[in-house]
Amino acid sequence: MSQQIKPLTGLRGIAALMIVIHHFPIALAPTWGKALQTQTQLIDNSYLWVDFFFILSGFLMTHIYKSFLRNNIQWKDYKKFIFSRSTHLYPLHFILLFSYFIFEIFKLIHYQFILTIKPQYLSIFQHPFSGRKDIVSLFMSLLMLQGFDYTRSPLFDIKTFWNQPAWSISTQCLIYLVLPFVIFLLFQRSRKTNLVIYIFSLLAISLVIHFGKINHSGIPVIIRFFSEGVVGIITYQFFEDPKARRFFSHSSVSITSFLLAMIIMHTGLKIILIVPIFSLLILSVSGKRNSITDLLSSRFLLFLGTISYSIYMSHWLVQDVIKFSWQATFNQTFPQEMKFSSFSILLGVEVLIVLGLSSLLYFLIEKPSRRWLKTSYFARKFIYCPST
Repeated sequence: MSQQIKPLTGLRGIAALMIVIHHFPIALAPTWGKALQTQTQLIDNSYLWVDFFFILSGFLMTHIYKSFLRNNIQWKDYKKFIFSRSTHLYPLHFILLFSYFIFEIFKLIHYQFILTIKPQYLSIFQHPFSGRKDIVSLFMSLLMLQGFDYTRSPLFDIKTFWNQPAWSISTQCLIYLVLPFVIFLLFQRSRKTNLVIYIFSLLAISLVIHFGKINHSGIPVIIRFFSEGVVGIITYQFFEDPKARRFFSHSSVSITSFLLAMIIMHTGLKIILIVPIFSLLILSVSGKRNSITDLLSSRFLLFLGTISYSIYMSHWLVQDVIKFSWQATFNQTFPQEMKFSSFSILLGVEVLIVLGLSSLLYFLIEKPSRRWLKTSYFARKFIYCPST
């Protein structure tokens, strides 16, 4: 069986694009964001596609690594798993963090210029290297600890990320440390037992939603994303059952589950139901070929899915640069109100810039760095050497 399930790659691209659209009104058009909420909560609730990513991650990690995780866990296999996931996550994170650092230096130079030449405009600009972008937060991001606030106990809120979307990959790294053991343990259980665990995972997520913050929140977000990883692993076990795969692999199931997800996001009601619906959506497009899987496997959506990590990680920097460029050019805050035509054009421009930048990041950073790291002396000596 091929490691890539093409329809899931296409679906991942759609999810990444929806997160870009979700963040656009938050960062650049808050007035329109509030106006749209009176008509639909679809854009506001599209942060839930991050939950989709974690369910999908549990599913795909099981698919890719099940051959050496389902029966036992050896140190050499665990090393390979952690190193492989690190080569996927860290290089792009580091490059974007370095880009933000250079951006802050540029803003500092500009801030000093405004302070000297046009001090009356100083209040428009935030002081560089302050707030979430202080030096301590920079080092926490370098260590992939940006998902946790060192000033708060017990880590129930976070103010320590430079690149806003990077909060989730901090949690993802922690989950990767234990995910091989979770996959192994779940494969030792019967399908009935795992169905009970699936239900308890949904209960844990619902408690986090009900009593805590669903977004950006240290310990609660670990519980939420870990539980969603478990949901993804168990979903894969049902995928392995030929009868279940045949039963769910119909275009009608894919369309129904996608529409239900959209309805939940549109209305904002029963958010917890999004998790089993995402689980069903993943299951329905992973089996036999149909019209929906063909659509999701189209060249454009496959490419979108291939660069989806770059899309997710780079779009906030694009928004920050757009906002600062306006402020520096016109010496005024970015407009809070704009015509719908301006809103649409700006969104289109941002999406095009993000897609272009993400393509470059994938081909110049993601892909080469992954290949280089996996063939490096360190990898040959300490990761892939048969004797270690």
